[in-house]
Amino acid sequence: MMTASPESSVIKMKRFLSLILALTIVAVSLASCKKVVKMEYTEEGDLHAENGIVYKYAPLGYEPTMQGEEYGLIEGVMEEKLYKIGDISPKEWLTTEYAGSATLVFYNAALILPTLSEMKCDTVFICEQDVNTYSVATVGGEDSKDLDRDREVIEKLVEAVCDTEAENEIWPRGDAKETFRLKMYSADWPAIYYSLTYAVCSGGNYVYDRVTKRCVNVGELLTPYLENEVLADVDA
Repeated sequence: MMTASPESSVIKMKRFLSLILALTIVAVSLASCKKVVKMEYTEEGDLHAENGIVYKYAPLGYEPTMQGEEYGLIEGVMEEKLYKIGDISPKEWLTTEYAGSATLVFYNAALILPTLSEMKCDTVFICEQDVNTYSVATVGGEDSKDLDRDREVIEKLVEAVCDTEAENEIWPRGDAKETFRLKMYSADWPAIYYSLTYAVCSGGNYVYDRVTKRCVNVGELLTPYLENEVLADVDA
């Protein structure tokens, strides 16, 4: 019976390793060849992409629901990368690298950015104020134990914030004990949160809207969620 010589085994191994190396180089090359869409600002302040799409930037207060893969590059003195928002079409929505409440959202100029009341929010995430945001309580959503009550709370919250006849309270608050971010979400607008600031103060509980620059007293509307009284009532 014939057996392979040590020399032939070494040659085969070298060929195998060479093939693996070649395939790795091809894979890396294909990944690096992924086209990044170049963009630049116009004199009007819009963002013009080389593929012909024009984007507008949303006011601070609109935040992306997530950061996806890199998609574009804003050229200029201060270059900035742009990313998809999850799996949503980048022809409609883009975001800068996530930086908490300072993150910018860009939307196709053909779209009309919804106001808070127009979004028809169905979920509110009450979040700690941090760059790496995490939710400490939720109003509504798929895991709600009393959806009707949660919907009513959300409706009252939106009404209070959007009531232009309500007194515009002082902001920032000097009596704030705790501060949270309210990420208002609607299934109709999966790319964005409408982000509000919620301050628990010695003189009441206030919500500040960075888009409208208004601050309103919302009373004890959200207190049960932060104190887990809602869950306690349902479980009782």
